[in-house]
Amino acid sequence: MVVLVPVHAIGFPIKMLATRFLRSTIEDLLEYQTIQAERLKLLSVGTMILAFLPAYWAGLSIIVFFANNEQFQNATLRSGTSAILGALACFLALIAYAVAKSIYALLDTPAFEMKLKGHEAECTVSKYLAASFLPQNGWRVFNDCLFVFNRDQPNEWSAEVDHIVVGGRAIFLVETKYKSGTIYADPHADLWNVTRFDRSSTMRNALKQSQNSARALQQHLGISGANFIPVVAFVGTDAAVVGGPSNVVHFADSANVIISIDNTIEYRGMNHDQAVQTIERTCVKDAASMKRHILRAKAKTVENERMKIFENAVF
Repeated sequence: MVVLVPVHAIGFPIKMLATRFLRSTIEDLLEYQTIQAERLKLLSVGTMILAFLPAYWAGLSIIVFFANNEQFQNATLRSGTSAILGALACFLALIAYAVAKSIYALLDTPAFEMKLKGHEAECTVSKYLAASFLPQNGWRVFNDCLFVFNRDQPNEWSAEVDHIVVGGRAIFLVETKYKSGTIYADPHADLWNVTRFDRSSTMRNALKQSQNSARALQQHLGISGANFIPVVAFVGTDAAVVGGPSNVVHFADSANVIISIDNTIEYRGMNHDQAVQTIERTCVKDAASMKRHILRAKAKTVENERMKIFENAVF
């Protein structure tokens, strides 16, 4: 049984190295790619890998059996072939276990849960908009749109939109947020208060974020006569909006808001088909562009936080 010690001694550093490598890889996957399909993939991979764990114990059994059975030690199998196969089974099983444990450890982290809920909210709104705005009725819906301007130049910049709905008179940019509870959506405040039960928190003004995207795209996409309208759609347990404008709503009310605005707003000569073609042509999907966009967004967030610290300082 002494063989058990070196096997575990070798397996532990393998598990640690695999976990460290996979954590970085999976975090990149979650950060730069959509999670709906990838979540299922990760869970499936983890489940399949866990099925190989019996190989670990089978390998140990082979090693121990042949190492401690003199009958086989003196037979033709004393060459150690079976023992080597058993050791290989242990080695592969340890790697499989490390992969599975790393995946499921990441699935259990609060940061992943928040990221997952955000992506699930986007998926919910995507399905809702697709069912509400059919192409045959004169609508088009786009999801996960990234627009990159001055591409590969030092002054490259980008704008990301969760969902775009193209109507007859306007283009609606829908920003999806996952929040549970009551959201007090003051359109002029930098932060919105969120209360649920006895707890309260704050979130950034999502309407301002959507307004910035609307202004940027209206200026740079070159869609003549288009009205760009920001919409914020909330998904979450008991999510309710209080004190906000009509275009900040629970996602189930967003279709009514979009239809009402599109039917009422002044027609400025927008060509629906041209708008659709422009969005199809300029929306990019590659992971490298998304990665650069996220890095710029993070840098901008840090810059804004430092500026607020400076402005609130007393000299």
